[in-house]
Amino acid sequence: MVLVEAPTFPGCLLQVRLIGVLTGRQTEKGRSIRNDRLLGVPETSVNKPTVHDIANADPARIAQLQHFFVSYNLAQGRKFKPGRPQGPAAAERLLRAAIARFGQQG
Repeated sequence: MVLVEAPTFPGCLLQVRLIGVLTGRQTEKGRSIRNDRLLGVPETSVNKPTVHDIANADPARIAQLQHFFVSYNLAQGRKFKPGRPQGPAAAERLLRAAIARFGQQG
């Protein structure tokens, strides 16, 4: 998920800096899985982000995102329990692990 101030469009390609991860557990039909969401902010050579860590992001915005995932999953018949937001190092570890798993499937 990319935190931007202006709207984008489907297929828009953005270069981003990972600032953290929203952790959470999703439960459906008695089965729980982790369903974390990576967070990034746009970054270019001329537009440097002001936020480099989720700890420095607007707490109200983070709470709104967590509430969105709770509500969205509830509407889909699932339960979502947000965990503690984690910083960019945790986001990078999750991304690298996902890339490695994808490579092993190929």
